Amino acid sequence: MRRVVQADRVRYLRDDARGLSELEVEARRARHGANDIVETAPSGWRDVLRDTVKDPMLWFLAATSALFAVVGDYGEAAIMVDAQSETIDIVVRRKG
Repeated sequence: MRRVVQADRVRYLRDDARGLSELEVEARRARHGANDIVETAPSGWRDVLRDTVKDPMLWFLAATSALFAVVGDYGEAAIMVDAQSETIDIVVRRKG
């Protein structure tokens, strides 16, 4: 994934491996702020449901399950339904 980097930040980059001095660290913190990781708020059940429905693997498994049921292979259809439930479980756990 490519990100656009602001031009004023690129000029600070160096090729040497010495790292930043304490003065440079403090100057960058004053200019750009601390390098804190901001945690995302937990998603509500509606967000989880929306993301689950948008998962293409779920639709692929649903179509495959329906196809197996149409041709009369109910055992394989049941396995595909189980795979769907596993996919839903993965999406729900990922979204938290």
